[in-house]
Amino acid sequence: MILLLGLLVVATVLVYLILFRFDRTARKEAPVEDTAFASESIRIDSARPQPVDEPPMPERSTLENSFITDAILQAAAAIEGGANPQAVLHSLRAYLLSQDPALVVSAIRAYLQSGQDALTGLPFAVGQSGDFATLPSMRCFLMDFLAYVDASAALEVAEEVFNARSSADEYAVCLRNAGTLMEGADGRAYVGQRALELLSDGNMAANASAGFAEAFDAVVYAGDLSAFTLLSQYVGGENGSALGKAAFFAMDRMTLDNTAEAIELLTSDASLLADNSKTKAGLIARADLSDSAQLADVESYVLSLSSDSGEASYYFDIVPNNNFAIINGMLTDTYETSHDYVTGRLGSTYDTLGRWAVDERFAAYSDLIESARQRIEEIRGE
Repeated sequence: MILLLGLLVVATVLVYLILFRFDRTARKEAPVEDTAFASESIRIDSARPQPVDEPPMPERSTLENSFITDAILQAAAAIEGGANPQAVLHSLRAYLLSQDPALVVSAIRAYLQSGQDALTGLPFAVGQSGDFATLPSMRCFLMDFLAYVDASAALEVAEEVFNARSSADEYAVCLRNAGTLMEGADGRAYVGQRALELLSDGNMAANASAGFAEAFDAVVYAGDLSAFTLLSQYVGGENGSALGKAAFFAMDRMTLDNTAEAIELLTSDASLLADNSKTKAGLIARADLSDSAQLADVESYVLSLSSDSGEASYYFDIVPNNNFAIINGMLTDTYETSHDYVTGRLGSTYDTLGRWAVDERFAAYSDLIESARQRIEEIRGE
């Protein structure tokens, strides 16, 4: 009996060892491919049985990218549903900044390429230092954000927007992106070229938005005075007073930035501002009369005017033009001046008027000259 029990125990052990070895062999030979997400698969399997023919688990980047895309879509839906757009966009910005930049860029590009959008009801407004205070759409917001996380992607999107030219607001955001991300003279020239393409589009101008008007600032940033031809058409055209004023401010700022070249161009090209003589006179009154070349250009201009014309009267009423506009540009800074600059211009202009007063060539303008000298004396407290 004892012998029989002993044999039974030995047999049991042998069976166990055989089964254990078979199990280890099977485990060793089982494929180990695609185990990167084993823990996730186990967790999902335990919660919800998967069908046998279910496709493989997607890459982690695809999963996370979908979460970011969902966040964008949910934010857009919230805005369209009446939620506070500034609060929604503030939260979305914080969320996007907390994610992997590469995945964020991918999600933004996918959203933009889908053509989807959500209007915020906010104005296209530029704050200090060129940052946008508010933007009118989700797409504009995402294009603006893209410039802060991936310059290359932002410039690629800008090129697409420039070529499509379907939204002036998006175009303006991309002009800002290109201006801040592209360096050197070539970058400025490119921005100026693209800005002029928008401003030359009659269909876009006919339905101009606030973003469209910001393209004038991009022209100022580029600094190419050949743009004066188009800008002068806006000042005197039928594109609306708002665009006319924007064009005027652009010409004025460009004259301040490149005074000698601008004065030469304004005094030599009669077609510029031909229908806006007072505007032209005001710009020419920006000239530095202590500079011999600019003085010669201005003297030729004044002598070409009839002494009883409105243009001549306006020139002598405003010279030296020391009026300055404070404008928040998306690419340009506010023009800075000083007390010494202003008083210096008053002095050089007063001296020039004194010389003209005794110059026979200017005899017909004597009353205008005397009136201008008296005005400057009052300004100087004399």
